[in-house]
Amino acid sequence: RARPAQPCGSPAPLRLRALLPAAFLFCLALNFKQMSLYYAPAFFCHMLGLCLSRPTWRGRAGTVLALGLVVVGTFVLCWLPFLAGGAPAVRAVLSRLFPVQRGLYEDKVANVWCTLSVLPGLKLRANASASHALRLSLAAVLASLGLPAASMLRR
Repeated sequence: RARPAQPCGSPAPLRLRALLPAAFLFCLALNFKQMSLYYAPAFFCHMLGLCLSRPTWRGRAGTVLALGLVVVGTFVLCWLPFLAGGAPAVRAVLSRLFPVQRGLYEDKVANVWCTLSVLPGLKLRANASASHALRLSLAAVLASLGLPAASMLRR
């Protein structure tokens, strides 16, 4: 009996527990469009949970190592043209991908910070420097990921 066709994309191999192709495809997605970062923590925790569910310690360590090699290798391949240009080329690409120097009220994350700014005392634009607001937003993101990540890793 023929197997049904699988959609091409990083979640499809995960259904088959094909971690390495899933990691490769997801790294390509991250390097193609940084909006993939929105679901990257869930993807990472799910894949790490699958790695840690291996029956032996050696199997878990080997799977994590293989996954790490695929991720690093994929990123190196994608970034090789920019890495050849040196640190200025890499900084230029990163500043275009993450234009945080314009502030937190730009692009996709603006809705959260604009919503919070209507509350008294949370006007980040007036009360915090751009670097402090950036650190605060990073801390808020990491704090909000703790419980869901722990839940996904327990499965």
